[in-house]
Amino acid sequence: MARAAEAVDAKAAAKVRKEKNWRFGYVDHFVDHLALCAKSEKNTLAMAQAGLDYMYESFDFVTDDGKSMKMKEALQTITDKRFYTHTIKGEKPKPNKFEISVPYKCFHTGKDHGSLKGLELIQQVDAWVEYGTIEPDCGDAIKKVVQNPQFCDLTNEYFVLLGTTSAMGPFLLLKELGANIIALDLDRPAIWEKILSTVKDSCATVTFPIK
Repeated sequence: MARAAEAVDAKAAAKVRKEKNWRFGYVDHFVDHLALCAKSEKNTLAMAQAGLDYMYESFDFVTDDGKSMKMKEALQTITDKRFYTHTIKGEKPKPNKFEISVPYKCFHTGKDHGSLKGLELIQQVDAWVEYGTIEPDCGDAIKKVVQNPQFCDLTNEYFVLLGTTSAMGPFLLLKELGANIIALDLDRPAIWEKILSTVKDSCATVTFPIK
């Protein structure tokens, strides 16, 4: 993150490097990072490129025989083994209208409200804003999506998910909205069985690496 920020703002990079409590202090740095990106397309591309360059120059790649090298060298020298991609299209037809829904179980009462959508979701969002659970601009953004269902059609949009099945990730929502998902996750059968079966039960598309 420091190397990415350094491409456009040396002070922001220095702030990252000085962080001693990364476990709890990372949030401010991510906010600063997004703010720098949001200033211009030039910033966004420069920071992304700097971050990728650092990854290629510093990440270690270990071959099957135990030889270690940097990722950049591995990509340039190992040519006998390649990954390929495979794509699976969901088996459900595209609905006439996509609609966002939010599962909600009250923290205080334990009552399960199921998945809220439409007017019911808008009313709950207003309640959250009034209570202070979320900021007003967050509530406005959610309501704008609810009131403009065309925003929910993601059939022409692509999303790269690192750790696709992460509990905090957007995989299930993107699947419901018909997105094209580039999936990367651990090489464990149970994980990929979940990803593929979930996407098949939708109109989304998933593309993933294979050996």
